[in-house]
Amino acid sequence: MYINSFRTIFLTTATAAALTLTGCASNSDLAQLQGQVQQLKQQVGQTQQTADQALQKATAAQSTALTAEQTAADTNKRIDQMFKKSMRK
Repeated sequence: MYINSFRTIFLTTATAAALTLTGCASNSDLAQLQGQVQQLKQQVGQTQQTADQALQKATAAQSTALTAEQTAADTNKRIDQMFKKSMRK
């Protein structure tokens, strides 16, 4: 009976120690994962800022291109009118 009690106490203590060590490792892993998540959030924020800036530049470039296209169309129209006028003389 004394041996069974000793064995039970020993197994209980060993199990408790193992669970405690596992808990510490889990807390350490959790802290590491939280740090990685925080870094990823920062990277996503920076990437979103870069994407927003790229969108603004693309929108400005599109506007410039449309203005240039309209100017070219107006210039071609004037050239055609001048050519037709010169042909009538």
